[in-house]
Amino acid sequence: MPSPSIRLPASCGRRETRRTYATGNHGGARHSRPRGAGIPRLVCGNVTGDPESGTLVPGGGLRRGRYGAGEDGPNRCLDAAPRGVRRRLSAALRDAALARWCAASDGSRLAAGGRPVLAPPPGGGSVRARAGFTLLELLVAIVLVGVVALLVYGVAGVAADTQQRLVDKQRVLQSENAMRATIHDALRNARPARRRGDTAFFLENRYDADGRPLDRLSFVTAGGLPPLTADADWAVTLEPSSSGLVMVATAVGVVAPPRVVVGLPGITGLDVQVQEMTHERGWSDRWRFPALVPRALALTYWTDDAPAGPTVVLALPLGGVQ
Repeated sequence: MPSPSIRLPASCGRRETRRTYATGNHGGARHSRPRGAGIPRLVCGNVTGDPESGTLVPGGGLRRGRYGAGEDGPNRCLDAAPRGVRRRLSAALRDAALARWCAASDGSRLAAGGRPVLAPPPGGGSVRARAGFTLLELLVAIVLVGVVALLVYGVAGVAADTQQRLVDKQRVLQSENAMRATIHDALRNARPARRRGDTAFFLENRYDADGRPLDRLSFVTAGGLPPLTADADWAVTLEPSSSGLVMVATAVGVVAPPRVVVGLPGITGLDVQVQEMTHERGWSDRWRFPALVPRALALTYWTDDAPAGPTVVLALPLGGVQ
């Protein structure tokens, strides 16, 4: 029986190609070697194919298998080919399988022309480059950051102003408390006249056009707390003014100009009530015994509109002593 005929192309020129193996995770070094001869394209009945992309199978073109065999068995056309052709074809198939294995281990694929491309993800989806921020998004982010910075700056400014106002108010309160303590200490140390005919305590009732009390009080004190020291007697005058309550003191028996001891800003009115030396011990706005000191007195500080706090009642230790 005659053997099947194998038709080779009339011009089966040998192609000189170079195979390049990329360095991958398998640890191989990059090297190249020329392929000895091209693989001729075989035509055997309806068996056709290209050994660089698959194997030859009968009746269906290209199918994958081992050494050119399909799933149904070895390729009869390949078995009938000459031994040299079968050897070159088997070597080409092994080289193609090795190239696919190396590309898969490197996580890349070789596209047409030898260009490396990214391998598709395991899920089979497409590979997309990560998108960056657009100009509009950057502008919106900058505006938001600016708004937040302005809010933080405004809150910090308000907090600083509030803190400064609290500190100033605390200083004013401390100063007022110190001034009131000096005035009250001077009144508690008020003494009667040492010589007959001297004036030790004098109260002058005055009012402004709106009926606000502007009393003026003069007395002699033995001194106590600084700046009214106890080494001399002091003639003290206490009266309100447009700038506040002022206390002026002058040392008795010492040639020295009078000096302003303390002042209460904002206190523009003063109402003084003294306890009478009668059995009823009622309160009066007049004192008829200038050489003596009343047993007690009541002070009411006024602002421009109304009384500034409750009335302060002071007991005078030397009051009523003749």
